[in-house]
Amino acid sequence: MTKILAYDQTILSKLPHQTLTSLQCFTHAINYGHVDTQEILLTISTHPEHIAPNTIILDEKKLSHFADLPVQIEPLFIRLGRRQLTLADAQIWQPTPLYLTPSKTKIAIFLTYIQQTRFNPWQTLFPASSSTFLFDSYSRTQIQKEMIHFQQAWEQKSFKIALDYLTKILGLGIGLTPTGDDFITGLLASFSALQQLPSNFQQLAVLAKERTNAVSYAEIHEAVNGRFSQLVQRVFLSIESGNTNEMAQAVSALEEVGSTSGSDILCGIIFGLKLFCEENNHDNSNSN
Repeated sequence: MTKILAYDQTILSKLPHQTLTSLQCFTHAINYGHVDTQEILLTISTHPEHIAPNTIILDEKKLSHFADLPVQIEPLFIRLGRRQLTLADAQIWQPTPLYLTPSKTKIAIFLTYIQQTRFNPWQTLFPASSSTFLFDSYSRTQIQKEMIHFQQAWEQKSFKIALDYLTKILGLGIGLTPTGDDFITGLLASFSALQQLPSNFQQLAVLAKERTNAVSYAEIHEAVNGRFSQLVQRVFLSIESGNTNEMAQAVSALEEVGSTSGSDILCGIIFGLKLFCEENNHDNSNSN
């Protein structure tokens, strides 16, 4: 018998009494929305660890038999085709704002852990890639180039120019969520956690709708509003703890997402944290 394991509580206030159509169907996830806009408003998934904004987790191994069924959201249940699934026994999840104490010490512990186990974040944005896709390598090279200019603009507090460079990597890459989009999501997570997100970066949601696909747009739209998946939340909780064992578990779990999506999000997080450390070093050197 199909049952709901967990759901994002905000769905009930955002999508009350709405009937949504299946837009994209995969083995373990279905994206729903309205046919006319093609905007993804809801995701049903089979992976409990992938709970995220606008997501419902079902106790199912695969979702192919639900592929063409509409979903209707009600206060106490959801209707999936003819099935009525109660929300009463499901775990309620709500994305909490990311927070990270602006402490160079805690961030340095995390970046040192990354350097010892993954790659040197002070020398490159990405680990050495084993991908056989040439466009993956091209995308990462282009991101690396644009982020040099982005960092220069960021350090000069030229946030309009910084946004222009960030916009250049929107939609860059292949896959369901291109490398550039995942990197941006991770970067926004760091800015949000450190409460350093410039107000003009809200424009990324509008720009993403024009420049990338529906899945990435949904992800970035949530990110600019400070809403991230539980796996991203865990990374920042582990940094806040200062415990490298917790960091190892959180980082490994995030890296399991997609082919490279989790790793690309992680690289964006790392770049944002590195910016914070380098900016503080620069400010301290100027004050001496």
